[in-house]
Amino acid sequence: MKRTVGVLCLGLTAVLLQACSKTPATPETQEQALSETALFQNQGKPDGTVQVKLGQFDRTVTAELHGNKVLFEGDILLAELSNSDIQKNSTVIANTGGLWPSARIPYTFASNVSSTVRSHVQSAINTYNAYTKVRIVPRASEKNYVRVIVDNGCYSYVGRIGGAQALSLSTGGCGVAGAIHEFGHALGLWHEQSRKDRDQYVTIVWANIQSGTEHNFQIESNSRAVGAYDFDSIMHYPAKAFSINGQATIVPKNSSIPLSRLGAAKTLSSGDIAGIKSLYP
Repeated sequence: MKRTVGVLCLGLTAVLLQACSKTPATPETQEQALSETALFQNQGKPDGTVQVKLGQFDRTVTAELHGNKVLFEGDILLAELSNSDIQKNSTVIANTGGLWPSARIPYTFASNVSSTVRSHVQSAINTYNAYTKVRIVPRASEKNYVRVIVDNGCYSYVGRIGGAQALSLSTGGCGVAGAIHEFGHALGLWHEQSRKDRDQYVTIVWANIQSGTEHNFQIESNSRAVGAYDFDSIMHYPAKAFSINGQATIVPKNSSIPLSRLGAAKTLSSGDIAGIKSLYP
């Protein structure tokens, strides 16, 4: 079966994933589904928006400014700005990452990360270790690594950006599935519904989207979509993401696919696993 892979012009490889069989069981029982509230609604009102230059788009894109953090599509961290950058720059040059050498991702915890969040991370690690060649390992002295922190909401950079890179899992708010999702970003995955052929599979109901958050539904126009769309991907938005009225903002064109299926993944789908394999064979 074909895979869906987008190659970014600044060196970051992104995978837009597809379903090809049933979701595998996790090595441990997963506690909860991917949470719309935790992943896409928990950042609070933004301080404003900024234009961001990203290599995988052929234009600047709109992202939200939360304090000094530039967040894209709800939970993708693009940049952490200094106060002078916030005041002076109307366009941000985002940090763009690459793949992790030998599929090895060192990580560490901030001192205030709870035992609950640490347990969620361990479950996520067990999942990647069981189904992919990616190895998320405790940091020794590596220069490049993921630093798990507790902040408002769940977010991560995409790919390896160099140095210590933040990955936030809010206390009790992200769950095991959220940890899998955010580490998916960290190893190089983008959201499924941003693939350039998504309009063949889903309808974006713009009238139901909160005013000012429409930018979260932008398409990766330079991605190369291959294979079937994955409604079961751990990287897919929920159907009601950024809804203003409790109605769906993403509706499958195939009416036999229930809205509840979108964003409900508790673990990696078979398509996720195949896509990760294309990055880390």
